[in-house]
Amino acid sequence: RNDGDFSWSRVCSLVSPLFQALPLLISRRTTVYMTIANSWNGFLKDLAFMTIARAGGHRVILHCHGGNYNEFYSRSSSIVKWVIRITIGRADTLIILSNVFRPDFCFLKNSSTKIVVVANGLAHTIQASTTLTSEGTTTPLYLDSKRPYQLRILYLSNLIETKGYLVLLDAINVLVNQHNIPLTAHFCGDFVLAGSSPSYLTSTEAKADFFSRIKRYGLIEHVVFRGPVSGDKKHRELLEGDIFVLPTTYRNEAQPVAIIEALAYGYTVISTPHRAIPEMLDYGKAGILVEPNRPDLIADQIFKIHSEPWLLSEYRHRAHQQYQRCFRPDIHWDNMRKV
Repeated sequence: RNDGDFSWSRVCSLVSPLFQALPLLISRRTTVYMTIANSWNGFLKDLAFMTIARAGGHRVILHCHGGNYNEFYSRSSSIVKWVIRITIGRADTLIILSNVFRPDFCFLKNSSTKIVVVANGLAHTIQASTTLTSEGTTTPLYLDSKRPYQLRILYLSNLIETKGYLVLLDAINVLVNQHNIPLTAHFCGDFVLAGSSPSYLTSTEAKADFFSRIKRYGLIEHVVFRGPVSGDKKHRELLEGDIFVLPTTYRNEAQPVAIIEALAYGYTVISTPHRAIPEMLDYGKAGILVEPNRPDLIADQIFKIHSEPWLLSEYRHRAHQQYQRCFRPDIHWDNMRKV
């Protein structure tokens, strides 16, 4: 489906937990925790849960994982805005991912006392920063000073146009055909359309254009499309790469978990100064920030890393330190428990 589209399966997945929760909400007072959505369909779910929860006198904690709530609010009608203010405003606490998103909720009264910042984190500990050597032993990726002859670049996210997968493809074209850099790039994810991606009518069309560009650029031997990956396949992809690239301008981007995973695995991360990403990369110390929609700048950074191999180990080390400092599961859960 297109990102944000109505779907009956999605409706059923939202209605089902509502009926499951009713006996608990009626029988005793408790704390109701739920994530909120920045779409009309998602807000109807939020409204239903909030109405029942507040009627039962429960404590309500809302969690916003998106980064575009202010746009959803601003393009709503006056009546809907009033409903949003009443609904979200009746929560006891609102969790956001970064101080960057405080202005998204400036329409709330007493927002400064309601809002708490809890950064994203991984759901479980990863035995991450190791890679298999030719001898079958493991070496910490971020401490490995030996740069592989062929760089492995990873894109791991939905293939939405504004997430920048085509920008990365253009950068690879420059690196291979102008600089003759030996590399392979793995694209992992599913083709999804979003309202901010007007170039295609269907995801099938987007996929066909992607492969057409690969052929036209002469990159068949350099680009691998893996599709959606999870579990062991995802773990293997993350283990075997060097540079993670997500040149996103996606309108609902907030604090991408894919970047946290890349930091955990000791990647050199290249992304954009979009939403909370600069903070995630310690403002350029734990990763590289480039202007959006600039494949030439991405190519320049990768060319520099290839020319100066010590940079790869340096950024890997800083990335893993940033993960350990900010995004470990125990840190995330400790902060959530406090709320």
